Amino acid sequence: MGTPLLEQLACSWLLENAATLLPPRRDMLKARRDMCETLMAEYFPRWRFSPPEGGLSFWVELPDMLATLFSARAESQGIHIGTGTRFGLEGAFDRYLRLPFTLPDEALRRAFSTLQPLWQSLAEQKENTRMRKII
Repeated sequence: MGTPLLEQLACSWLLENAATLLPPRRDMLKARRDMCETLMAEYFPRWRFSPPEGGLSFWVELPDMLATLFSARAESQGIHIGTGTRFGLEGAFDRYLRLPFTLPDEALRRAFSTLQPLWQSLAEQKENTRMRKII
């Protein structure tokens, strides 16, 4: 069995036109990456990240092991976020999120403004848990 003809023709056309198609796509993705970086710094100043050297996502380090809880809260708002636990065993990397920057600009802005209060409430809840006295 081979690849269907339609897919072969589409790939052939894309390869033949790569010089025309790739530069605007790269520019668009770079602008979205930069915007996502700015939004993270604005909405989540305690998150640590570096601009990705490749790929279409940020690997974000959270100040605490809250990625799974945060992802569940985001999912309740229709925002799917990959957690670091997908890349480790037995709950490893629950301090990390994988945030793609491929959505249109307005969708990224809406997502960050929706996620910020979710993160804030989770971080406050975690802080309150730490401050409880055990008797």
